[in-house]
This record gives sequence, C-alpha cells and structure tokens, in this order.
Amino acid sequence: MPDHLDLGPAIPESPAYEAPTPRELLHVQDIYDAYVASYNDDITPQSVRMEIAQALALALLSHYYPESEGYVLQPSSLGPMAEHGMNFILKAPDGSDPDYMAPEPAPLPPVPVRKDPKKGKKFRPKPPSKARIAALMKVQAEEEYKRQFNSYWPFTVGLTWHQIEPEDISGYVVLKKYTTSNNGIEKVEYRLHTCLAIVLAPPDLLPQIAGTNDVQRGDILTDALSRSQQIRHGHGILLFGMWLELYDFDNGAGTTITGDVEAKYQEGTVSYEEPRVTMSQSADGQRLALDMRNAGLSVVDEVCRMVVQNEVVPTKEHSAEVGEIGMSGGYGGGS
Repeated sequence: MPDHLDLGPAIPESPAYEAPTPRELLHVQDIYDAYVASYNDDITPQSVRMEIAQALALALLSHYYPESEGYVLQPSSLGPMAEHGMNFILKAPDGSDPDYMAPEPAPLPPVPVRKDPKKGKKFRPKPPSKARIAALMKVQAEEEYKRQFNSYWPFTVGLTWHQIEPEDISGYVVLKKYTTSNNGIEKVEYRLHTCLAIVLAPPDLLPQIAGTNDVQRGDILTDALSRSQQIRHGHGILLFGMWLELYDFDNGAGTTITGDVEAKYQEGTVSYEEPRVTMSQSADGQRLALDMRNAGLSVVDEVCRMVVQNEVVPTKEHSAEVGEIGMSGGYGGGS
C-alpha cells in the first residue's frame, strides 16, 4: 500500500453539512501531515488545530462512507459529555493510580453465646426490637458515612486533574439511507450508522491518565451512539490528541428480570446493562489504537478498514418519533 493515499477531496460535496475545513488541503495525506505537525509546536492555536482535525475526520469518513453508497455526514454535538467538557484524574507523581476506596470496615463481632447458670444450657439473648434495630442501623450508617468521608476527603483534595474544554471537543455522525415501501408509497429515512469524536488532548496526556477515573475517554462515543437508540451493535472512532482509536459499541441489554417472578414466595432478579464501548481488537488480539506520530497513513487506513467493514446491527424496533436523526442534525423525526 503506498504511503500517499489520494482518497479524494477533503471536502465532499454534500448538502448535509458545511465543512469548516481549510480549503488548501486537498488530500488526506496533506491533512494528516498537517495535523501531526500542529502538535509538534506550541504556537498553533487550538482553533486552527480543531479545523485541521475536522478536515481529517471528514476526509476519512467520506472515504469509508461515500455519499454514492447512501451515506451522509453531519456535525454532531455528541452528547452531554462533550457539552460540559471532560475531566481526567491524573496519576500520582510516582506513576501510581490514586486510591479513592475507603478501607473495608472491621466485621461485626458474633452474637455471644452464654450459658444459663441454673440450667447449664447455652442460650442466645432475645433479638432486639424493631425500634432498637432501626436505631442501630442509623448509628451504623452515620459511622459508615464518617469513615468513607474521612478516607475520601484527603483523596479528593490531593488529586491532580486535567480538564478538556467543550470547545476542544467536536465530532461527526454518519447517517445511512434506508428506503422502504408500503402500499406503493416509498419512504426514505436516514439512521445513525457510526460516529467519529474529536478530542484535542495534549500529546502526552494519555499515559498520565489514572485508571481511577470512573469515566473513560471512549465514553464520549457511548453518549453519541446510544442516545438515538438506533444501534444494537456497531463501532466508533475516537481522535484523541495524537491517538486514533477504534471502538466496538454494544447498546446493552437494558433492564432484565430473571427468576420465577410469578412464584408466590420468590422474587425475580432485576439487572441493568448499560450501553458501553470497548476498544476494538485485531484478529491476533492487538488493540486498535495508533499513535499518529509513529504510524503512517497507510497503517491508519489498514486499521480503519478492519472496523468499518464490520456489520452495524440496528435495533429491532425503531420509531422516527423517538430517535430519527433529521437532515438538520436534530433528533425527533424531522427531515
């Protein structure tokens, strides 16, 4: 595969969006090189870096999802995480993950077994009354709160955070055209197919992010891919600073009830499985994440093809009133 890939214009002619991209960049290789170069100095404004990142995103997406095959690209707000920015806990100076878990409390002592001095038999004291149990539970809850607070407070004030501002986050969704016919009436709708998120992170941030974070960087794709409830299984792309990462998406099982819920003395078990993304892997188990400073465009193309060719499984039921993405980019069935 040649190092220079001419994947066509960086600005596809599509009425679905107005591409905010530099007009002088005509090929993907040019944009790719410009994006990497923008991180090699400290003087490139973030706004310029974002323009180049958006140009690269549009060029890649228009190549893998061409308009001639029924795909349309649109800017996306991505979801609440992008709206409010992203915050990451950083590792401690020694490289370790901060530990926010309070130590487990000591187990309660067993109920003592006593002997009746008259009968010589073992007996247990009478169980406490309901009022006594309620009072004990209240005291235990207060003690547990104090214990966790005393552990969590020093952890919180000693943390180092990195914040990514909302203006440093952007993204695009790919919509796929579906045509159905009912009683001779043809209906066209565009449904969510995949998403590419852009996060302008510093080039050295990724190895500094602590595993303690409840929210992971890939969750921004979870927001974007799950909110329309149109995809059961799919994939997404994350441009995180100098890293290009590919993720598999699963919409989760939602709320499920197991067990004999009709039985008179048995209750069903209720569980909830949330939507999530996991980093994609190659056939030999390698994570599909590339440092663009070391990987050429040919490698990026090879890795992207591993994922974009995978089938996107839509949800079984779909109503335009509760999830359709209109051509204006909004949700709710408009076109």
